[in-house]
Amino acid sequence: MTGSALKQLGLYRVESSNKALVGLARAVAKEICGKYGSVTVDQIRTDPRMVEFTPSSPNFWGCLFIGDEWHCLGYEPSQIKTNHHRRVGRWAYRPREGR
Repeated sequence: MTGSALKQLGLYRVESSNKALVGLARAVAKEICGKYGSVTVDQIRTDPRMVEFTPSSPNFWGCLFIGDEWHCLGYEPSQIKTNHHRRVGRWAYRPREGR
């Protein structure tokens, strides 16, 4: 298995073991996108609806934007202090036709 395939497998495993939380986080992300046009994982992590939850894996945040309806617009430094300005993606949500 390639490294890329292993990464995808890991993300799907994290997603399947946190289904309810992934659903909530994606709903928050879509709402933020509707309001501002795009979203970063920082905005989701610091949203009042999300701060009380702790995912089973730190890789949880990477699985939120799986799917071809999410489009990466670029990268920017994280605003969360413990991330030490690591770059995070800015994402737009564009649902497929017929959904």
